[in-house]
Amino acid sequence: MALYLFSSHKKGISSHQLARDRTTTQKTSWFILHRLRYAFDHPAFKKITGNNPTEIDETCIGADQENKHRSKQEKGSQGRSLVSKSAVWGMKKRLGNVIAYAVNSTSGKTITPIIENFIKFGATVCTDEWSGYNSLRLNYTHIRVNHSAKE
Repeated sequence: MALYLFSSHKKGISSHQLARDRTTTQKTSWFILHRLRYAFDHPAFKKITGNNPTEIDETCIGADQENKHRSKQEKGSQGRSLVSKSAVWGMKKRLGNVIAYAVNSTSGKTITPIIENFIKFGATVCTDEWSGYNSLRLNYTHIRVNHSAKE
């Protein structure tokens, strides 16, 4: 509610007004507004620019099936399967902040729009050889790390 009130006032909102609208104390409202202003000024809300490459990778987080009792193991959940795991995708500009998302899939259709939202075209991106990153070479300088060759 505070985010809505903060963003809907054309010239901003004071902590006193927010306190009246939300029926909280002025001190609490001041803290909320301070955190919202900090969040909007944070680099994660801006496009990644500059000469430093951006590193991009994904992982699956969850319990390994081999660590579970045989009666609790799920069928078809080996490897990159997301049956019992959650996919997390992230990027980090060298010497910068991490941007990470929980995603439903690590396919190119899912992750390419996120990359295009945060990284300007023509920038340098570093990924592994995952096929979901194949389309990046069209809009970016794409460097691949070949993990199978021990890179």
